[in-house]
Amino acid sequence: MRPTTWLVPLVVVAAGAAGVAHWARQARAAQRAQAWGFTRSVAQRLQTDEAARQMYLQNPELQARTPSAEAFLVEVRAHRAAFSALPAREPADGYLCLPRLTAFTAQLKGADGTWLELEVQGPSLLDQVRGEGIHRLHFAPGREALHQPSPEEASASSAALWERYQAVLAELESPGGAKALWEREPGLHGSYARPEELEAWARAHRAAWAGVPRGGWALALKVSIQRERGAAGEAFNVDYPLEAGRLRMTWRGGKLTFLGFVPPGAN
Repeated sequence: MRPTTWLVPLVVVAAGAAGVAHWARQARAAQRAQAWGFTRSVAQRLQTDEAARQMYLQNPELQARTPSAEAFLVEVRAHRAAFSALPAREPADGYLCLPRLTAFTAQLKGADGTWLELEVQGPSLLDQVRGEGIHRLHFAPGREALHQPSPEEASASSAALWERYQAVLAELESPGGAKALWEREPGLHGSYARPEELEAWARAHRAAWAGVPRGGWALALKVSIQRERGAAGEAFNVDYPLEAGRLRMTWRGGKLTFLGFVPPGAN
């Protein structure tokens, strides 16, 4: 019997692909982690003409999009008040982050309903950062007037949601993880008043979600992701079918607001 020598390169390729996927997940997570702090600092700098002008002058991409510092300041003055009091932590509603490998786009709703879109590019193998990396800063009366994710971005966003889904399950494997999740996600407090309640639920259902595949987006053949828009903002429902029902996690504004089983046939 001839040895199946083709298995060796196949394993090497698979391992290499897994390594690249792991690096990509970490890169997107790093971009998301820094996005809110950077967005908030930009909004703070917009509150004075001096700081806003300096931002314009330090970022060549802003200069390419707006003909002069004065034109930039005219737009900033019209909208700065709506973004003058942002929380230190990422808000649960009115904020969306689209992370990429070396960049992110943040969309933020102001106090008067105006939306701010910020596109930031970090260093990559092919490009160096120009200025602070701010490529675009744009105001719009509604989110529909902002950049809408391309199919590629939507796919990346779906992959990121699947990664977060798996990360939550991994965290729930231990009592300490369940408590940490409860403390970090106040949106769960309506369903689980105390961390002990979330831990009790997790302990009762850990065996049920053992069949959820772990790994990249390509493995999640049965996962369903639904996007909803309502008065409370945009939400994403991520479901995976199990014998006990669909195990759903809902993120609204980047925050986990629901975790539990949904009966078959329910929306």
